[in-house]
Amino acid sequence: MRIEDAGREDVAALYSDNNVRLSHVSVANNASTGFHLEGLATGSEALSATTSLRPLVLHGQDAVHNLPLGEYTGNQEDVAELWAIGNSMITFKHIGIPYRQMTERETLGVATGERTSFTFEPGVTYQFCQDCFLLVGWRGDHGAIYVNGTEEQPVTFTSWRAEPQAGDWNGIGILSGTSSDSVINHAIIEYAGKPEEAAITINQGLISITNSHIAHSQGAGILIERDDPSLSFDNNTFEDCAEGDIVRPQ
Repeated sequence: MRIEDAGREDVAALYSDNNVRLSHVSVANNASTGFHLEGLATGSEALSATTSLRPLVLHGQDAVHNLPLGEYTGNQEDVAELWAIGNSMITFKHIGIPYRQMTERETLGVATGERTSFTFEPGVTYQFCQDCFLLVGWRGDHGAIYVNGTEEQPVTFTSWRAEPQAGDWNGIGILSGTSSDSVINHAIIEYAGKPEEAAITINQGLISITNSHIAHSQGAGILIERDDPSLSFDNNTFEDCAEGDIVRPQ
C-alpha cells in the first residue's frame, strides 16, 4: 500500500493506536509525519516514509521494539521522535536515522519487579531533547541498560540540536535498581551533564563502562556517588569535562 500527499499540520499520513501488523506500506510527500505509531505488531516489515516533514513518531514500547528496518530518509528532518516509550524490554535497532527522546524523563524500573531493559544495537544514535535525561533502576526497581556498540559502529548519545553545546541534556543516571550485568560498551556520550552533575551519574547501581568516549560536559564525565569495587571503567577516553573525568566520593 502507498499513501501520498496526505497529512496536515500534526496529523500523520498513517496513524495507529493499536498493535497492527504493517507490511510493505509506503508513505510519501506528506505535510506532516509519515507514520505516527502508538502500537505496532511483531512481524511488521518493509516500511517506507520519505519526502515528508519527518518519517516517524513512536509512542509506547511496542512501536519502538517492533519497528522494522526500512526506508526512513529523504524527509525534511530524518528523525524518529520518541514520546513516553514505556518501561519494558525494548531494543533500539539501527534504523539509519536518529531516535530523539522528546519527553523530559524516561525511567527503567517498575515496582512489580518485572524485568525491564533498554538494548541499543551497534550504530544507533539516540538524541535527547533540551534538559532531558534517562534513569535506570528508578526507585530501586529492577532495570538494565545494554549498550552494545562496536569499534566500527559505536552507540551515540547526544544532543538534539544542530549546533550542540556542553550541558544540553542532563545525562544518564544509574540508580540502585540497576541490574549488575548492565553495560555501556563502545559508546559516545556527548553534550550531557550540568554543573555539579555529570554525563553519567552512578548513584548506587553497578555497571561496566568500557571502550567509550565521554565529551563536552559542564560537570563531570562520570560522577560516582557510592564507590564499589565491582564498577568497571576500562579503556575510556574523556574530552572537555569541566569538573573532571571520573569523580569519586571524597
